[in-house]
Amino acid sequence: MTDPVTSPIFELNSSGVQARAQLSGGQFMVLAGSTVRADVSSATYSYASLRPGLVARGEIAPNNQGELVFTRDTTFSSPSAAAAAVLGRSSSGPAEWKIVGTSTIDSGLNRGLRHEALWESDVANSLPP
Repeated sequence: MTDPVTSPIFELNSSGVQARAQLSGGQFMVLAGSTVRADVSSATYSYASLRPGLVARGEIAPNNQGELVFTRDTTFSSPSAAAAAVLGRSSSGPAEWKIVGTSTIDSGLNRGLRHEALWESDVANSLPP
């Protein structure tokens, strides 16, 4: 399990959003203040049921500038689920989230995060043999 204090910071900058996340307790945690894409591409994307629950619980709400943001740190079971909630569409977490200062999430795997069950389910199949 990776401690959020030592976990690298991941970022997602796409479709006009700027989100940050860390690993915490085997979960992928989107950090409070991360912006969320207002439009949802389709009600049929694989994680479409996530967004209404996050809004209903107040975890996503408009800020003073009218942008949708995460109001508190929010955990997801995978980087893909987190990316889908942020972007409002199906997303490949390994393709969307980058470690700050690097170009790919694979850099995190090379820094010793590969043992995380989170990555085994979501990233391992995307890595070269």
